[in-house]
This record gives sequence, C-alpha cells and structure tokens, in this order.
Amino acid sequence: MIEHTTVGIIWDLDGTLLDSFKLQESVLIEVLERRGMPMPAHEVFVRNYHGRLIDSIQGICGAEGELLQEIYEDFIQSEEHHYENPEALFFPDALDLLKISHSNGIKQIIISNRPHHSDDRLGSPRNLSKRSPLAGLIDAVVCGDDNDFHKPDVRMLDSTEHDLGLNRSDLIVVGDQFVDAQLAHNLGVDAVLVSRTGESIPHLDQLPDGWQHKVQIVSNLSKVSFIQSGKQ
Repeated sequence: MIEHTTVGIIWDLDGTLLDSFKLQESVLIEVLERRGMPMPAHEVFVRNYHGRLIDSIQGICGAEGELLQEIYEDFIQSEEHHYENPEALFFPDALDLLKISHSNGIKQIIISNRPHHSDDRLGSPRNLSKRSPLAGLIDAVVCGDDNDFHKPDVRMLDSTEHDLGLNRSDLIVVGDQFVDAQLAHNLGVDAVLVSRTGESIPHLDQLPDGWQHKVQIVSNLSKVSFIQSGKQ
C-alpha cells in the first residue's frame, strides 16, 4: 500500500471513477450507424480517448463544423438512458478509495471536461455526484461548461478552490490520462494515474524532466491510500 498525505483530492471522472470507455464506444457506434457513417476500428477509439468528448469524437470520425456538433449532440442524447441506474458503471476500486478518503475527512472534487448541460441531464458530472453511489462523498464538481477554461487549465478550479478553503499545494490529482498529469503539473502537485490495462499512458514524456518523481502510475487504486494532512 502506498500512502499519500493530502487535504484534498481532485478526481477525474471518465476512465478513473466511471468506466466510460466501453459505454462511449458503443454509443458513438450507434450514432454513426444511424448516419450511415463508416465504423472506425477499436484502435482508433483507444487512440482518441482523451480530453474533451467533442475532441475525441472529431478525432475518431473526422467530422468538423456543423456535422461534428450534430454528432456530439446526438451522442449526448443517446447516452442518457445508460445513466438511469449508474451504480454498475463505477470502478469498485475507485469507489472504495473515495469512501475511505471521505471517512478520513479529505475534501473531494470532481473536475471533468464533460459538460453539465442542464439539471435534467443524467450523464452530467454534477448530477451523477448527487446520486448513488457518489451521493454524500463529493464536496464540489467542476464541469466542462461551468466556465471558459478546460482541464488542464488550472483556472477552471479557481472558484472551487476558494469556496472550499483549499490551497493548491494541499491537493493531489487522481486520473488516468496525460491531461490529468498536466493538470497536476500546472497546479504544482503530485498525480496518481491508474492504468487498469497495464499499458503505458501516452504522452507523459511531454512533461518536463523529472515528471517520474511527481506522477505515480498504478494498475489498481486499491494500491493507494490517502491520509488527511495533520493526521497519523
């Protein structure tokens, strides 16, 4: 078990807390089939599974402009029914760590480039955080359409950081992609990245020299624990 001392955790949603890759691949295939568009290979989905959803869709199917926006909006509508009973969509190791960290008094924030859209959108990070199994465990949520900034831009965290009384140096980032490591670097804090397939996480070599001392990669979050600063 590897322990980290912190007062606040910044959680990524998709791929870290939520097992969303298979869901997103199947939903996008459904959307593209309705439009008679060619089906990309699985490897294309894997290669473009990063950052904002709309950017992933563009990379996967090559659409631009109005067509890209139409596909994106169709995707958002089509995935909604999958979130009617979301409990089975979350990774058990992430939920266990989330619950233990909450019981240890650690503040927990979800930062996602996934937009909220509206209060009736089941797949919104904010709405997911209010329902089982996340209900009561999350202190704040920052969605991709809450302001003009997106991960890894630290400015998307400014108001939340102030509201919770946290200092950036007090935080740690838990994610699964290069953008999460970038966010941690921009905040000046450590990151824990989970690679459940055991495969390397692309693009980490783009970080400044010495990134290996700031980014820990694990195959399962059950290998990690967080202790609140000031507690033994």
